[in-house]
Amino acid sequence: MIGADRSGSNQIYEQLLSLAGSFSDDLQIDGLCRGLLETVQSPRIPGALIPIVAEDSRVAVCAAAATAIEWRQLSPLLRAFVGPTVSSFDGFPRPLSLSGSVATYLSGLGLSHLVQVDFPGSRAKTVTGLKACSRLAETLERAPALTKNTPQPVSSLLARFQDYLNIGARSDAEETLSQLRTGLRLDSLNLRFLALQLLDAFSDWSAIAVFPNLDSLFFARKPPAISAILLEALYRNHLESAVTAENSQVVTAIYQGVVQPLALPMLHLPLPPALRVGGQVIVALEGLNSSRRELLSFVDADQLPQWLAEIVRESVHSATKAPVQEQSQGAVERAQAALMEADGSPSLHALNDVLTAFGQLSPDEIQTLLSTEPFRSAVLKLPDATGPSDPGRPLPADWIEWLDRASEIEFDTALDVARQGMDEWPIDVALNDPLKVERLEAALNRAQDNELAARRFSESIPYVVGWLQRDASFPRPLATPIYSVLLTLLALGSSRGGSVFESSQLLVSALVSVGLGPDAYRNMVADVEEIAGAGFGVEMVYWLLEVIEDLFQFTTPVVAAREAFLQSAIVKLAPVFGRLSSVQRQAVRQLASDVGWELSDPRIESPDVPADDFASRLAGKRVALYSLSESANRQAEAALLALSPTASVSSSSETGGTARLKALAENADVFVISWQCAKHAATDFIRANRGSRPLVYAQGRGFSSILRAVEDYLRTA
Repeated sequence: MIGADRSGSNQIYEQLLSLAGSFSDDLQIDGLCRGLLETVQSPRIPGALIPIVAEDSRVAVCAAAATAIEWRQLSPLLRAFVGPTVSSFDGFPRPLSLSGSVATYLSGLGLSHLVQVDFPGSRAKTVTGLKACSRLAETLERAPALTKNTPQPVSSLLARFQDYLNIGARSDAEETLSQLRTGLRLDSLNLRFLALQLLDAFSDWSAIAVFPNLDSLFFARKPPAISAILLEALYRNHLESAVTAENSQVVTAIYQGVVQPLALPMLHLPLPPALRVGGQVIVALEGLNSSRRELLSFVDADQLPQWLAEIVRESVHSATKAPVQEQSQGAVERAQAALMEADGSPSLHALNDVLTAFGQLSPDEIQTLLSTEPFRSAVLKLPDATGPSDPGRPLPADWIEWLDRASEIEFDTALDVARQGMDEWPIDVALNDPLKVERLEAALNRAQDNELAARRFSESIPYVVGWLQRDASFPRPLATPIYSVLLTLLALGSSRGGSVFESSQLLVSALVSVGLGPDAYRNMVADVEEIAGAGFGVEMVYWLLEVIEDLFQFTTPVVAAREAFLQSAIVKLAPVFGRLSSVQRQAVRQLASDVGWELSDPRIESPDVPADDFASRLAGKRVALYSLSESANRQAEAALLALSPTASVSSSSETGGTARLKALAENADVFVISWQCAKHAATDFIRANRGSRPLVYAQGRGFSSILRAVEDYLRTA
């Protein structure tokens, strides 16, 4: 089967069937060809056997494989059934020499291997060859499945989902979410929460405004991070323009008429830890427009617009503190209150309150509590690691505590806690003091001495990187040791066969931007070399180019280390250069030109033509680019025009809506936004004027990320 999934293979099959028409006037040959074409859809066959008709009506077969692994599986089988005695195939891959619509279409799919199998001689030999191919397909269909694909655990898919959000790989994140949805791996409510997180990661407030059954989510039981997202969306969609205009009367009217009824279920203490500007504004407006003045004491006035911050500070200063009334609560009442708080908003803090409360109850009191509603139902909703079965043992309150408990076998919710802690654990408190950074670094290293802790942490790295990105000062010079340790641990994981997350690119970018000493720089380069590994493949080319861009964007304390890395990159690229797409090749050449990189290897200098039609697909297209990095825009423009001179490429670095940006959004065939290097006001403006036309996201800051996004668009356009 070729294609990313069943639906993709079906689409390729229908397209090939349409392009091929009738394979031959000979009914026997035509029937054999139509049977072989069905291998495109068969999941039991590695790759596919696709019949092609030459201009002289001669029939050949194209052995196609989507990946190198598929080709290694298909090649020996093909040689056994259709070897040199029957066909031209001798086990060595030879590119397609036939032309025509089918060959052109196949070349544009970006498959790993397309190998032509000819049946020289008479009609009888062609029939014999086609029958041999058919027997191969039938044998594979009947063969018992000796191995089964082990489904990825939910924890791995969730970590991968977060990894894609960290780097801004929207299409990859959407595909992972689709895997979770189609595999029935999560309930519908949690799937909706993940969809909201994806839209929030890209500040796609307009999409959240029309999210299916959105109103029900305001009143549903949800984690604090989702409450923070919904509050931010309410602000962006309803209040932001009036707040920016400093029109207090309009702000109050909109808040009371539209926002307040939806926000109220989420405005209880303690407030969601991950509140941003919009959430802070809504909390402030609730405190100013209701009797709940105590909320103003929890507002971070520094995040508010100046005019609103002054009102809040004055109100807090002039407020008369109400006398605190001592409430005498028994242990059971405290447990009941904690349960109700955790039931409404299951934050780690609230869950810890439940654990503490249950630790003060006798077994009889716990039994009584479990036998009455609504407390019994509230207990059943608690995570497995929380509740009366393990009273008094608090959940980790930060990454250091999490790392210290990661080695405990009974801490089987470690990944769930890490995922929630990413949004709830304070970031400034952990990174604003050299001693605290040193303690976290020591905990990271200490966890590697235990196999279970090391494995759990390896799976949690995307959550740690997501937590670091919450830092308003990211990348923070004081946190350099943490970035460095994480990159080293990713390198160690790659050498042990573990997952290598794309968040490594963010860590490299953070390290070179904060500045490193000579030894630390050498260590970073060594880590990147280890991550790239000896098994470098086509799929890592853009990652490598983006790392090189980062290395050259900032000065280096060790020129020799950077140059050695460049030479190593050439060594890695040369063997796979012939399999690169035309866009990837142009990215390599453009980067070489910009950094003075000598591409002297004959395998790179060879004039062979890549097996795709991206240049023709791009011809005449209007491409718009948006990035605050003007140099990245210029480099991407030059590369795209070199690839397809008749394309029209325009770029913008404006920070807000302009007539020119509106025209680009309305008229471009494809619009690329550099997600990590963009202003949300401009991206909102682009989305508002783009409608349903193609809009894609580049996941890095450099020009190679832009080219990668364009290639992804061309593959599916």
